[in-house]
Amino acid sequence: MAMVIPNGILNNVSLAYVRQWILDHTQVIAVVDMQRDLFQPRNDTQTSMVILRRLSEEEIGRMPDYPIFFAVTKKVGHDKRGNTVWLRDDTGNDILAERKSRVKVFVDGELVEREIVEKVPVVDDDLPNIPAVFKSWAKKHHIGL
Repeated sequence: MAMVIPNGILNNVSLAYVRQWILDHTQVIAVVDMQRDLFQPRNDTQTSMVILRRLSEEEIGRMPDYPIFFAVTKKVGHDKRGNTVWLRDDTGNDILAERKSRVKVFVDGELVEREIVEKVPVVDDDLPNIPAVFKSWAKKHHIGL
């Protein structure tokens, strides 16, 4: 199971019973701290994504220590107003990537399909990188998903 929860559940003293229930009834596989602007411009809640596995009746109270994947996202591709943020080099220029697409055009009265290549700016977003890092971590720690 994966869930996005307010960070208050993970660090508020009065909610320790929720964390204890999670630790008693699930295996916490991963916690990803989301950048504060993730749900902006409409919501300013600091959140984390938590990936869990429900324990069987036999496992409850018998889970040995185990590794947990942690990650922090610093960039989510937009600012607090919801405006796209582009990846830039050290001099402030947009970093461009090639994007290939197929289009249909008329040539001499016939519809022909052509491939076009465009240079487009890259969104400054950490989130797409996390699954590959997680997958590598899970393989190293023999965690099958």
